Amino acid sequence: MEDRDAEIVEKISALKKRRNAVILTHNYQLGEVQ
Repeated sequence: MEDRDAEIVEKISALKKRRNAVILTHNYQLGEVQ
């Protein structure tokens, strides 16, 4: 992971902890596309 990516991940993790939150995602692509 590049430094910039690591910095973004770190900031997101800090926000999640501070707000007691989770990040929920969903992938809408067809299996053949994945």
